[in-house]
Amino acid sequence: MKMNELMENYKQQNCNKRMYWKLMRERLLPLLEYQKIIADNRNCESIEIRKNGIILSVSGVKLYFDFSQIVCRAEVILSKSENEDWDFIRCLVPKFGTIFDIGANVGWFSLNIRECIINCVNRKETV
Repeated sequence: MKMNELMENYKQQNCNKRMYWKLMRERLLPLLEYQKIIADNRNCESIEIRKNGIILSVSGVKLYFDFSQIVCRAEVILSKSENEDWDFIRCLVPKFGTIFDIGANVGWFSLNIRECIINCVNRKETV
């Protein structure tokens, strides 16, 4: 049963308060999983649930979860499914090299490369 259905059942007195709280808690527990995912992902800052959508804040950039797409950028970042791609790309970036972002999406790789270069220059390392 979905949360709004459960709320309606409680409102119509089809379940007692104790059972309602128990069932609501079961549906809210996944929020704790998201909290852990955000804590374990160095790029993710927060997830906001708004009336007009769900937003992932990443390195100062706000990304909407667009579920009309097959896979949206926010999902990819949150799931860390591009980590191996990022590791590969980072190996290709020459020290003090020039990077061109061709605009395939939100510039996620460019933002990370920029951050990596700044951190390496500050530590006097190679990318």
